Amino acid sequence: MQTTIGDQNDDAFKELYARELEYDLLQEVLLDMTYDAELGFLSLSETQLLEALSASWAATHLQMHTDQPISLLLGSSSLSKKQQISFFSRVEDKFTQRLDAIPVELTDDTQKSLKQLNLRKKQILDDLRAAQNKFVETISQICSVISQLFGETRSKTQTRSNLLLASVLLEEAECLSAQMTNLECTIPHEARKHSDTLNYLKRTKNELDAELQELNSEVSRLNGILTEYRNQDSKYHDLVRRYRECQQQLALRCELLGQQHCQLSTGDNPHISRSTKCRRSLSLSSLSQITRRL
Repeated sequence: MQTTIGDQNDDAFKELYARELEYDLLQEVLLDMTYDAELGFLSLSETQLLEALSASWAATHLQMHTDQPISLLLGSSSLSKKQQISFFSRVEDKFTQRLDAIPVELTDDTQKSLKQLNLRKKQILDDLRAAQNKFVETISQICSVISQLFGETRSKTQTRSNLLLASVLLEEAECLSAQMTNLECTIPHEARKHSDTLNYLKRTKNELDAELQELNSEVSRLNGILTEYRNQDSKYHDLVRRYRECQQQLALRCELLGQQHCQLSTGDNPHISRSTKCRRSLSLSSLSQITRRL
């Protein structure tokens, strides 16, 4: 349903209202097209053309002048003629949709209502500006109170903070002084450590040399004892050998003497001679066993 405009006695007001309506509709269309661009419904070239239109509308809204005419801004787009026609036809469709959405006819009563709305809008704007001024004033008061409180708090706590900082620095200085004293005591000790170690090693070497000499003397003494033992052992074996030889010679002589005695007494008493022979043989065997044991 298209909007019809009734008879207007004031042509100036009619033109002004038409301009205002066109301005508001253009603002809504540009906003709607911006949503389409954010949702990805426009190509890159169409987005650039929309940015050019938005810049032109913003310049008009802020009563500013662009460096280049609008025709040049539109001509700088990379869209073809057909694409530009399609883009602006989409814009016109959005205009048509918004015009069709107006359900009332513009009459004299509507004109009065519009004037009242404009007055109400102006009053609301004035109230908004007053609220903004009051808000700015309140913010400035809050900032001043905060700065004052901060200054008072800083002046009260600065002395305590300085005392705490001084105590901390004093403790650190004492710790550093103790470390310096410890280093001063450690440096001579570390410097003497090499000479002390060398003296200890020399002393240990001398002790080991003395122990080695004692061990060598003990080994020499034991070697002498071993040599003497071996000499005595050889002498002992020599004596044993000689003793055995003497025993053997003695046994041989006893046997020879027994045989001679046996031959001399055989003719007189043969029984006695036999028993004597047996006794002699026993004594000789015992003697040989004793000699063998030795």
